[in-house]
Amino acid sequence: MLVLLVSTALAGGHADLQAVLNANVSSSKVDYAQVKATGSLDGYLGWLATAPEPAARADKMAHYINAYNALTIDLMADEWPIDSILKLDGGKVWDTRKFTVSGKEVTLNQIVHKILRPMGDSRIHAAVNCASLSCPPLREEAFRAEELDAQLDDQVRAWLVDAERNRAVVTWMASFVNRPPPPRPPSERKGKKGNKKRKAQGDLTGAVE
Repeated sequence: MLVLLVSTALAGGHADLQAVLNANVSSSKVDYAQVKATGSLDGYLGWLATAPEPAARADKMAHYINAYNALTIDLMADEWPIDSILKLDGGKVWDTRKFTVSGKEVTLNQIVHKILRPMGDSRIHAAVNCASLSCPPLREEAFRAEELDAQLDDQVRAWLVDAERNRAVVTWMASFVNRPPPPRPPSERKGKKGNKKRKAQGDLTGAVE
């Protein structure tokens, strides 16, 4: 019963985010000026600061993806007008700005690398939006535990077919694929030679017998 109540409370909180997305996002583009003028995210972020951290995996993942996206929108709105998030804090805003989520002080990078990535689903990288064209498109609906798997699949597809946004990823993957393999450490190379020598000796002994 307690888990059900927590899940219901989470759904209610993220419904406030959905209202903001409905009013301010179109074709994955945010009307930051309107968000700033209306303070429309204030209520959601106030709830987010003290909302209990979900225990269930899907609830927790949806919770922190929504938190990341909402905090990024609010960050850009607060600094508006600005034409690039990279102009904030010397391009290190993902590490310098701290926010409160479920009673914990976190940076945007900590949300991704310390909370979301350890959950073991690489699709989260298609779900978090960093307010840049090199990032995945911003989903125009809040993530919800009961639909999370389908939402993440849909986000990956949307990112892959968006040539403008996936160029950086494709370039990185191409450079990685074409990169020569790193040299083996000396200890490993020595071990390989030793194995080959022992195998040759074994073959020779077998022939003599």
